[in-house]
Amino acid sequence: MEPPAKASREEVVYRYAAGKAIQELRNGGEIGSALLEHLVTFPLIRYCHAEIGGEDSRWLQEIASSQEREMPLRRFALILLRHLRDHPGVKEFLCGLWKTSGEHEIKLEVVWSLLGYSDLPEELYDDIARSFSSSDRDQWLPSLVAKLGGDEREKVQVRNLLNRYFISEQEPG
Repeated sequence: MEPPAKASREEVVYRYAAGKAIQELRNGGEIGSALLEHLVTFPLIRYCHAEIGGEDSRWLQEIASSQEREMPLRRFALILLRHLRDHPGVKEFLCGLWKTSGEHEIKLEVVWSLLGYSDLPEELYDDIARSFSSSDRDQWLPSLVAKLGGDEREKVQVRNLLNRYFISEQEPG
């Protein structure tokens, strides 16, 4: 029988950081922005997912919907909720947050989760399409480019591509 494989140094650090961060949030604490910036990237997000379970859904929903919390933390909670997508109440929470939130950063994060469900009402798909229409692009485009790690130059390039390929002649532009 072979001995169990020894965990790499990185794996030990990743598990520790993810476990401590999730425990801090469970206890009602905050996570520093520098750590949070790394937690949402691969492979650390995978370790964060391993630390949460269905019992964490409630406090993740509280963080995600709290306007008193910083936006990066709220987005992190939504990313973690995506891992709990089949837990009772998560789909309903996401649909409700979509309907009630006026913040494009939140809607942008929620839409990735919602589109993973195959049984959404057609009205919700229509609302998603309307929310990301060309007339609102100046509101959601900066959030999308920032989420993908872009800068002002890339925002202009994305806008030009949208105008060229996706904006119809009838829409004001």
